[in-house]
Amino acid sequence: MTAYHVFKDKFKLLCEMLTVMVEQSSITTPNLRGKLARLSNQFSENNRLKITTCVEQFLEPNKKQLQFAELAGLLGTSFLEKIETGWSLKTGIAFNIGTEDELRFGFCLDIPFADKDNDILIITLRNDGNTRVPKPLHLEQFSVNNEMHLIGYLGTSDQRKSLHLNINCQVYRDDRQLATDINTAMQWWKEKLPDASLDPCRYDPGKDETPTGRTILHASKEFEQRSSGCPAVVIEDYTTRRLVVQLMYLSGYPTRHYETGKVHSPSLEYCFESGVSMKNIAKILLEAGQEELKKAIFS
Repeated sequence: MTAYHVFKDKFKLLCEMLTVMVEQSSITTPNLRGKLARLSNQFSENNRLKITTCVEQFLEPNKKQLQFAELAGLLGTSFLEKIETGWSLKTGIAFNIGTEDELRFGFCLDIPFADKDNDILIITLRNDGNTRVPKPLHLEQFSVNNEMHLIGYLGTSDQRKSLHLNINCQVYRDDRQLATDINTAMQWWKEKLPDASLDPCRYDPGKDETPTGRTILHASKEFEQRSSGCPAVVIEDYTTRRLVVQLMYLSGYPTRHYETGKVHSPSLEYCFESGVSMKNIAKILLEAGQEELKKAIFS
């Protein structure tokens, strides 16, 4: 599981490539249009809708599976293999880099669940011949603590050694306290970066998340943008040191600060972090009719 925007550009390029190939192949392969029609209800019977529009709608990341491999397979086995090879080269994950215990995994081309609006992406690891798979962390789907330990990347030239644990980040559960802290921070940002905004961080009255389902927290370290998708954890059992993931980190605010870098080392009491709770992700999956996927993830 990670943030959708981490893969957004890769998905865009992949979608554009498949759209062009499908459009060209539909001219030389008459039955391709019929095959596509069976995959997507966006095709009209008389084919009046542009085929490019149909492909884009079929691959729209709107709380559903992204069937890149199935679509590429319609163009032929060789094309599917080419797409899968390119995908594996541009994506993947590694553990214990540079050691004898190094493990590398790729991702399957078909994506089980993509939700652009809520910035959620669920992907499947592909075991590329490794005999050992890292033990997964438990995901908590029922509660959100007042404090969490946020894992993320700090500014450093050595990306292999830049993963840090920020202990006891404050999680906002009270909309009034959050509003007070945001108003104080905005007075400071108006002088340093006038076009900065913290409006996306505000909770609705009486709520413990933003209208878009984000949980807001404070960290004592400034994390880089590449931290998106990292977990925020709690220690459920101090005897066994069992880590439980309660939230997925998404972004920092104000956005203009991270985009421009004009303000050097601002006081972190004026910066806010946002994420989506596992509790909210479980709810989103159920509402999208993905009950089996939810069970698989949270079991």
